[in-house]
Amino acid sequence: MRLIPTLNGRGGGNQRRLLAVVAVAAIVIFGLALASWIYTSIGGDGSGAGQGTEQHEGSEGVDRGDAREVASSVLTTMFSWNPGTDRSPADAVGRALPQLTGTARADAQATSGPVRPISQWSQWAEQKTLVVATAPTQTMRSVPISDGANTVTLFAPVTQFLQPVSGAATGYAKFTVRVTLEKVSGHWLVSNYTFTTIG
Repeated sequence: MRLIPTLNGRGGGNQRRLLAVVAVAAIVIFGLALASWIYTSIGGDGSGAGQGTEQHEGSEGVDRGDAREVASSVLTTMFSWNPGTDRSPADAVGRALPQLTGTARADAQATSGPVRPISQWSQWAEQKTLVVATAPTQTMRSVPISDGANTVTLFAPVTQFLQPVSGAATGYAKFTVRVTLEKVSGHWLVSNYTFTTIG
């Protein structure tokens, strides 16, 4: 008598084992893919902040038709630093260059060579501490001036955190940036920014 493979009964043993092996393999592959994505996103491949930070906080995935999203992307990119690979904060400004225009772009391009880093830079580099910035769109406020349809000015609060290799992040700095954006070929770009305080 021929046995018909089933999930139950005598003929189903091999099939159940095969299904179990396939399920375990799928879980392992998914886990490895997820771990690799996280590792690359935080710049853990050792390639430097120019790639890791840009991939996480640059123009990728940003709605360039939304002025607030572009402002948030530019500010988080400019004020997030990896002292272990960045020569100074100027490297972060360079990563934001594709989203700059006008005065902001000219100022960024005018910087030749590394700018002298802040005093804690070498200590952060030795400890592999990252400086991570946030600039949530929901905290931004429009400046009540008539700029026209292709220009927007915002007050954008920025918070920087120190993120050590292990342990919780701690607050480092809070400030507000007045950001002006211009629409160029249907896309918003930051044309100027100045540090200010409000409220």
